[in-house]
Amino acid sequence: RDQPRSRGLGDVYKRQSLRSATAFDIGSGQVDVAAAANAGIVLNETASEFTRANPTSGGDGSTLNLASFVDSNVDVSTTWNRTLRSTQNTSVTWTPVFTADNGLTLTLDANQIVLAAGAEATFQLTAQINNAATDDWLFGELTLVPDQDLPEAHFPVAVKPTPVAGVIVQQSGSGTDSSENGSIDDYQIRLKTNPNGPVSYTHLRAH
Repeated sequence: RDQPRSRGLGDVYKRQSLRSATAFDIGSGQVDVAAAANAGIVLNETASEFTRANPTSGGDGSTLNLASFVDSNVDVSTTWNRTLRSTQNTSVTWTPVFTADNGLTLTLDANQIVLAAGAEATFQLTAQINNAATDDWLFGELTLVPDQDLPEAHFPVAVKPTPVAGVIVQQSGSGTDSSENGSIDDYQIRLKTNPNGPVSYTHLRAH
């Protein structure tokens, strides 16, 4: 059974370095021919879609139907869609399991993916950034676990948070949508890059 890894482990290092390897070094793990031959799901993609996704022509490689998820420009969250096709002649239920670095939360739009014999299903994966440094890659992994004797399916995830200027100002409690002279209004101020984190300020002035 293939056991791919998407995060650095203590016994796996970058070449000629003591730094732990990442998803860019390891990918989806070592090739296991026996497990690959018995894969319960596959992801199909066409040559024309690869051409269309070429970034030098304005394409977006993250839209390709591949068994990995990468985004180098994430402000708060990002999503990907993937379509699976069953290779089995019976129905199989796949349950998602997540691992992720601190500051990264992974969620799927379904608790389980049920694939009938030969059927296809599309799912959406969301990566949420939570108070992470803006200059470091974050790594994780989505593992789909089948309810039958089949190899697990591993999808490495790599995202890089980027700073986004500005704040989110949202009215809360009493007050009006637009403050008037002499009125008392309550507003909630949140950072775009970390909506749930603390905000420090020195002066606020209403205009």
